[in-house]
Amino acid sequence: MARVLLISNDVIGPQMAGPGIRYAALARELGRDHAVALAAPSPSESPDDELRVITYQTNEPKTLLPYLDKADVVIAQSLAPILLKRVRQRDIRYIADLYDPIVLENLEAQREAPLSEQQALHDFQMATMITQLAAADHILCASDRQRDYWLGCLTTLGRLTPSTYREDPSLDSLISLLPFGYENSAPKMTDATAVAEVIPRFNVKKDKLILWGGGIWNWFDPIALIKAVEVLSRKRNDIKLLFLGTKHPNPQMPTMKMLTAAHELATELKLLDTHVFFREGWLPYDQLPNFLLPTAVGVSTHFHHAETRFSFRTRILSYIWARRPILATKGDSMSDLIEQTGIGITVDYEDVPGIVRALTTLMDDASCQKSIAKGYDDLWPLFTWGNLIRPLSERITADDFVNQKMSWQDANRLKWRYLVSGGKKVWRQKGARAVARKLLGK
Repeated sequence: MARVLLISNDVIGPQMAGPGIRYAALARELGRDHAVALAAPSPSESPDDELRVITYQTNEPKTLLPYLDKADVVIAQSLAPILLKRVRQRDIRYIADLYDPIVLENLEAQREAPLSEQQALHDFQMATMITQLAAADHILCASDRQRDYWLGCLTTLGRLTPSTYREDPSLDSLISLLPFGYENSAPKMTDATAVAEVIPRFNVKKDKLILWGGGIWNWFDPIALIKAVEVLSRKRNDIKLLFLGTKHPNPQMPTMKMLTAAHELATELKLLDTHVFFREGWLPYDQLPNFLLPTAVGVSTHFHHAETRFSFRTRILSYIWARRPILATKGDSMSDLIEQTGIGITVDYEDVPGIVRALTTLMDDASCQKSIAKGYDDLWPLFTWGNLIRPLSERITADDFVNQKMSWQDANRLKWRYLVSGGKKVWRQKGARAVARKLLGK
């Protein structure tokens, strides 16, 4: 049994986004075999009686040092420098959970900001990423595509050496897969009126619920989907598109421009509150089955960019959990899974006619629905948290961690190249105090 410290970078509680859901699941599953402590930023709280959450302020990571000192292994998406230093001093194993390539995500999220601001943020994020890759004993990622991406980064940083390769030619002891998952048991309805509270007069037997099961981030494409619903609404009145998440549970997350654009388009096309609905706020996690189970089609549409290729759409796992037919844009690893298993239909980028055809087939074609149900028989067990996390639980106490880390000297040389570059840009934009705050945070 190992002492494991999990540090979530997002809030944990009744309302959780992907990172919070992931770390709550890690705590539960790893806690079956190990002594686990779970930390999350304020205002986190325990989502149930099973988990105890240690809260910390994101700008004061040193408060986690006493918990880190008691750990044999720490798992986090990113560790602050003061924690990384202690990891090295105490020879604590650090598993970097890099299932979300944040550098690529923010290239898209910040694309409309002034270029100088984008470059400064990118430089600071590169410094952080380099530090994590240099310090990690082991790396987790969500897909084979991500594994290739991180192996390329590790090669450039000098982490792949003849010594590392001699220890393990497969490199599995350095980097392995831990995708997103879902609960070990099938979802159960607890409130049959939940959808009707958002969509007045919703008829579960007659209406077709099209569910957007998460937030509307800038790298997603709700626009083509709303346009497709407008086309369908000309011929039928049973189409109800519901956007389930409009405000991230983490209060530090800004409102995305794509949310505003989607709301404006639905209003312009006279679909708002007739065929297109936005549920305000963020759904408590335990209420998710009440919306998944009445769903006719779960949707996830996105644009063509680098974030797409290396993404792992967690909302699609929700659809798989509930065994719902899926409509998704091509280009990411989840669309590959959908095509391979036949659990839905994929369409091209911004393909409104294709979305119309796919929705019609998924909602109305009984033979297609029967085929999808059969496709889930073998797939469903693969993504339960219990099955996904078991190899990690075994690895934590194994002796096959790669010990050939990058030297701090080489890591710091690369890190400071980006910190200085980003600092110069912040200096020109906001002055010396802003630079000081940034560097102290990094």
